[in-house]
Amino acid sequence: MPPDCIRWSIFFSILLIALFTACPKPPAPDIETILRAQPPAQLPAHSLLQPAVRPGSPSAADLLLRRVNLLGQIRTALALAPAQTLPLVLPSEPQPPCSIRFALGLLPQYWERHPQPVNFQMVAGDKTLWEQTLAPARDLEQRSWQEVTLACEAVPGQSAELKSDARDYGALVTPLQVSRPGPRPSVIFILVDAMRPDHLGAYGYSRPTSPHLDTLAASGVRFENAITASVFTLTSVASIFTGRYPWEHGVIFTRNLHLPTSLPVLAQEFQKQGYFTAAFSGTYFRFSLEGFDRGFQVFDESCAQAFFRDSADCLNRAALPWLQAHAHQPFFLYLHYVDTHAPYYAPEPFRHRFTQGHRPDHDAAGLGDAARFGDGRKWYQVPFRLTPADLEYMKDLYDGEIAYADARIGEILDLLRQSGQMNSTLILVTADHGESFTEHGELEHRKTLYDEALKVPLILAGPGLPAGKVIADQVRTLDFGATLLGLAFSDRIILGEGRSLKPLGEGLPLAPVFDPEAPFGLSSRPKADRREPALAAAYLGKEQRIYALRTLERKLIVRHAKPQVELYDLRQDPGEQHDLSRLNPLERETLFRQLQSLCPEVRYSGEQ
Repeated sequence: MPPDCIRWSIFFSILLIALFTACPKPPAPDIETILRAQPPAQLPAHSLLQPAVRPGSPSAADLLLRRVNLLGQIRTALALAPAQTLPLVLPSEPQPPCSIRFALGLLPQYWERHPQPVNFQMVAGDKTLWEQTLAPARDLEQRSWQEVTLACEAVPGQSAELKSDARDYGALVTPLQVSRPGPRPSVIFILVDAMRPDHLGAYGYSRPTSPHLDTLAASGVRFENAITASVFTLTSVASIFTGRYPWEHGVIFTRNLHLPTSLPVLAQEFQKQGYFTAAFSGTYFRFSLEGFDRGFQVFDESCAQAFFRDSADCLNRAALPWLQAHAHQPFFLYLHYVDTHAPYYAPEPFRHRFTQGHRPDHDAAGLGDAARFGDGRKWYQVPFRLTPADLEYMKDLYDGEIAYADARIGEILDLLRQSGQMNSTLILVTADHGESFTEHGELEHRKTLYDEALKVPLILAGPGLPAGKVIADQVRTLDFGATLLGLAFSDRIILGEGRSLKPLGEGLPLAPVFDPEAPFGLSSRPKADRREPALAAAYLGKEQRIYALRTLERKLIVRHAKPQVELYDLRQDPGEQHDLSRLNPLERETLFRQLQSLCPEVRYSGEQ
């Protein structure tokens, strides 16, 4: 380069640096603005922070109530203004065992600007009933939510105030609630992502992948034919939470992932009944960003970055302390394990527990080589045609993941036994979908509605449920929420299209849907029977959609873009290898018309 060019390059470089340095940086937003930008929340009906009616007390409109995320855990919290006091209405006749529970926190933007410790106090007149100091600028452990438990007898029957000496907005207090043992059972909903039922010992699998789940199934009820509504995680979980099919709730991969606020969800129903509600999710999908945290007082996604690196260990480190702390009051706990989702990379000794003598012909991320990609399972692929050795090795690793998840679920069950909660806790174990291993040419789950992806395990155990019962009736994931609500406290709560499976455990047909506007509360819809179809949908693109209608005997699969219709006799052909659609056109057309009547998105003719 000529000397003049070099000089001019240096000159312009210095000029650009000077210009950027001289430009003033935009001022950082104030902390109140940051808080008001967080998602708004509602004060729980059973909170002790209901504003007292007296001069000078804040009205509900003055309370800055938000959903706040501290280190991946989201809670509903009140942000205290400087010098603001909140009136409390304490239990008037506390009968032990009784406790008051809440959590404290400081917004990171607060302690970064104000590193001094902040003192929280509960006072009654001149008497200090409780106080605690947080100093997250110095103590890393205090940067997360800090649980507080007070014995009711320590603050008996008196009005009190909660306050802090924070210099700005940023002091956070979750709504205070009373914790008492009650007659209602606690509920734990365990979902293991992409876990096939036929790879569990309780479902007849030859490998010892699931000893803890097998024991749980032997102590409760196992369903042989549970069918998911979708093979995409967010869509499937939305159906479980709302009791509605994908085309009803609208959480669809190619359209929208946000759960509509107009639809009641399972956690809300438990919260209305005074349950403590919490969820711990290990998936990289940020459920909270799509509204799935609605109804949960605690929604923990701190393990998202550990999506395939010892994820179940991370989830248990977060969930076990919460479970132990809430042992003595009814709670609803949702646990979402993701370890059985590809790529299969369990920690040792689980990773190679079932690989003895098997070696793959190729080495790739999809076979468990996590070094091929970064944190999270978002981007991975198997860029070659699998050999039989590759496929067997992949199944070995998958079974190792099931064994890993089962061991960590065993830790949850052990804690319940040790704390005396096992006999008072309803436990449901299932999956959002299954997993394919090229039975029909596909890997994983998102592009197929054959049974390897559509069938999920369903194990129910707890008070009032028979031990060792096996139910062959076909059931839907839409029914799970209504079932838990019915077993916990009431069969008369509607959750979408879901119906309680409780009657099946008693050898009875499913009851009609309860409708409070219908005469005597009974819906005019026909009573469900054991032949009622389950529907499912997979959305691959704007016009690439697959639908399925399944009964115990028949399966209809409709590919919307081609169009193409397949028909299978599940009694004679459970592997769905022989398409009968051309041999049985009348039955094909009958089932197709039934699918059309139940799913308005299916528009074209079923004729081929």
